[in-house]
Amino acid sequence: MRRSALAVLALLVAGIALGEDNTRTLTFSKNAEGIQAVVLEAGVGDVEIVTSRDSGVTAEVTLSASKKSWGASRARRELDALELDAEVKAGTLHLRISGDRGADHNYGEDWSIQVPATVSVSVELGVGEVTILDVGGDVEVELGVGDVRIEGDYAAVGSIRGTCGVGDVDLRTPEGRHESEGFVGHSLSANGPGRNEIRVKTGVGDVNIRLR
Repeated sequence: MRRSALAVLALLVAGIALGEDNTRTLTFSKNAEGIQAVVLEAGVGDVEIVTSRDSGVTAEVTLSASKKSWGASRARRELDALELDAEVKAGTLHLRISGDRGADHNYGEDWSIQVPATVSVSVELGVGEVTILDVGGDVEVELGVGDVRIEGDYAAVGSIRGTCGVGDVDLRTPEGRHESEGFVGHSLSANGPGRNEIRVKTGVGDVNIRLR
């Protein structure tokens, strides 16, 4: 009991409000007609992108106050000032969070995105994990710290390139397993029978690519 009480006290001192007040969920949906690619820019959090069965693009992001937000009222004000910014330029849908008045991101972002099978995706994330499942277009990921998991159809994929500053790149296809090369930093290059490209670059973390 004493240990539980101390743990709760530590969270309160760190400035994390307990319960629903420390999070905010934003959503977006749009018909994908004319959209060839989706680009996501995020700071700290997790990203999951999967193929949708319909013709639209949907996105949901849960924002959470970080330990830098001292006090529940300040954390609430910071979250309330944020918005999901979605803009289409030349066939590309750009998604990001706007409204942060400070130089640092005082919030986490957990994204769940669904796209039609033909749409390409690009993710730029500072810290967190990226999961991309069965996307039918090109895939590009740039991640500072964290792990990347990609699964898809081997027949649709052509050029595959992965690099890690610190970590490993592991590729598995119906033709076998491909392991990255290097001492500290690792890289991997391979080619499949298709046309789509996979490009992954991480600073620190592992990359796992599974093509069926």
